[in-house]
Amino acid sequence: MHMKRSMWTPMSPTTLLALCSLAGGELHAYMVGEQIAKYSEGIVAPNRSTVSRLLRRLVKRGWVSEHAPLPFPRSLRRQSYGLTPFGRRAMNHEIARLRNLFALISTKALA
Repeated sequence: MHMKRSMWTPMSPTTLLALCSLAGGELHAYMVGEQIAKYSEGIVAPNRSTVSRLLRRLVKRGWVSEHAPLPFPRSLRRQSYGLTPFGRRAMNHEIARLRNLFALISTKALA
């Protein structure tokens, strides 16, 4: 797959947290939102519509895939989402970019 340069532009914190939440396996949108809030210690607490829009955008980008609903009672069936290999690469690229940025900042701050 040919990667456009724009695919590797810095991510929003919410996008990175969503990808990290899916790195451990499939989740439905509600749980993605809960994981984002947990990982950010409540600093980022997206509502359902924000998470749904974000997941649709990530599916369109090819970073996340839709899966059959997880096995809940009929009244609670929800679409589940998973991280694609391309999404994992994007997530790892962003984490490496942030590590490099923090290393540079630490070096400059200590000088």
